[in-house]
Amino acid sequence: MPDEPDDMPPRAIPRGQPKAQRAEDDIVARSNAAVAREAASRPAASPPSGENREANPLNRLLDKISAHGIASLTADERRLLDDVSRKLRDH
Repeated sequence: MPDEPDDMPPRAIPRGQPKAQRAEDDIVARSNAAVAREAASRPAASPPSGENREANPLNRLLDKISAHGIASLTADERRLLDDVSRKLRDH
């Protein structure tokens, strides 16, 4: 005998994932595995050494902006930043 009164409609029976959803999940899983294999086969890029980073004037300039803000730049530093920015945009 059911625990629900007779005037209540029957409840739906939960089903598993539809086949299309399982297929999408399988495709995503295979894609993720392929990306992981590709990433593992590539050599890791080495970060620039502190010595090389400090030798590059642009990197020193960007470090200064990061530490103190763009308003801390001198006129010459601002000119260098503008020149490099213009060169990068033109390429």
